[in-house]
Amino acid sequence: MNNKKTQKLGFLLGTFDPIHNGHIHILEMVRAYLQLDKALLVPLYDAPHKDNTVIATSDERVEMCKLACKSTALETSSLIVDHKINGYSLDLISVIKKQYPTDQLVYILGSDVFSSILKWSSLNDIISMVEFCVVLRSHDVLNEMFVIKKELEQRKATVHICEFPIKEISSSYIKSNLTNHENIKELIPPEVEAYIKKHSLYQKHFK
Repeated sequence: MNNKKTQKLGFLLGTFDPIHNGHIHILEMVRAYLQLDKALLVPLYDAPHKDNTVIATSDERVEMCKLACKSTALETSSLIVDHKINGYSLDLISVIKKQYPTDQLVYILGSDVFSSILKWSSLNDIISMVEFCVVLRSHDVLNEMFVIKKELEQRKATVHICEFPIKEISSSYIKSNLTNHENIKELIPPEVEAYIKKHSLYQKHFK
């Protein structure tokens, strides 16, 4: 008999190149808001829908996420990297569900991604596996998010919309600062900054 307790598990997908305080803030806020038992950073194997080339390797990005979680209640999963799954696909969600079959999964995503969700080809399959938690990048899109939420709920989806403010930090901005030897101490966890410096990531000549 399997007596394993069902947990509410939230996961945040991203390239995390590099992981920064904005990512950590989002996951910690959602963890508290939804009272998650577990909150995961899940680095992607590649960088779908992005113009900028990923500079750090998948293993380096996983390691930076682990370092960022050290002084928090958050965790990192290398599941997608280990399985070498490309892009955002049903396979990606399926692998997470297979790893946590008895858990209540909450897919945390930004309003920019959520805005196109009705066009996803495997949407009904994904709805059967996860709940959605939408983090607003701007309150200007709040009405649009509720319209999409209503449409998804008609398909039996569970959608949470988080209206808390987020820290506007971009990985591209951090990489630019590193290249120009500018201060990044307020942008990323100190352990991640130390790792970047040690491995000379995102810059040609770091001293």
